[in-house]
Amino acid sequence: MATLCKSVNQPGWLDLREQLWPHHPSAEHLAEMASFLASPERFAQFIEYDHSGNALGFVEVALRSDYVNGTNSSPVGFLEGIYVVPKARRQGIARMLVAEAERWATSVGCSEFASDAFIDNTRSHVMHAALGFEETERVVFFKKTLRSHRARLNSDIACHLQPDTSTAGQESTMTLHLDHLMVPSRNKIASAKLLAELLGVPWSETGVGPFAPVYVNDGLTFDFDEWTDPIPLIHYCFRVGQEDFNVILARIKAAGIPFRSNVHGPVDFQINTQHGGSIVYWNEPDGHQWEMLTVSYARQA
Repeated sequence: MATLCKSVNQPGWLDLREQLWPHHPSAEHLAEMASFLASPERFAQFIEYDHSGNALGFVEVALRSDYVNGTNSSPVGFLEGIYVVPKARRQGIARMLVAEAERWATSVGCSEFASDAFIDNTRSHVMHAALGFEETERVVFFKKTLRSHRARLNSDIACHLQPDTSTAGQESTMTLHLDHLMVPSRNKIASAKLLAELLGVPWSETGVGPFAPVYVNDGLTFDFDEWTDPIPLIHYCFRVGQEDFNVILARIKAAGIPFRSNVHGPVDFQINTQHGGSIVYWNEPDGHQWEMLTVSYARQA
């Protein structure tokens, strides 16, 4: 029987993913793996091993609530990826993995199971037919580039933030407090819950407007907003005391989330101490650049 993945360190999982999708860096794989594990109600991954513990193949399945071409129900179990190592093919392993994925989909209330493949990937078409899938329809996707809401927003901000030269040289007496930030997400509830649990702060599934708020402190709220458009990756940084840093890092480790010591560096599971304190970076939820530090390098004393 296939084994359910419960950690990004599940033997063979990363290696199999890199064989199936070789053009993506390991850090990107690990971040996506961690995001899947953070939402077990929506995603599942299974690996088939031989008697010596060698990984022979894997399957990834998701619960899709948007429209899935050719289906008549919602949600639908969706075969996101399947791969069997060359030496283990034609031994029924793909069939066993798909059967495990189908059992999972049935257990979460699905009555249909779907998949897709590129039109020119005829080998995949043959495999799907052999696994019991029936072709439903063929579509061609189109797109056109529009000026994004983000670009318009940045333009508006730039217009409003032109310096007021009439007050040059005068000391500001204005008191400013950052009140809230919007965080784009794929699943606002799952993302808000994950961040709140990592930080150890309150959150809610509902708030003002369409957001799922995380109450970072008495004055700052992170409002998670659910997007279907491509999500811009944003850098968020928290400054905490060393004791809180240690507690939060322990939660990150317990959640199986990869972390690193440099913002664009590899996942090294190390702490950066070059700025007189402790710094780590991670990418969950939603692939954003999350940072935690104990001493500000932006505002040094």
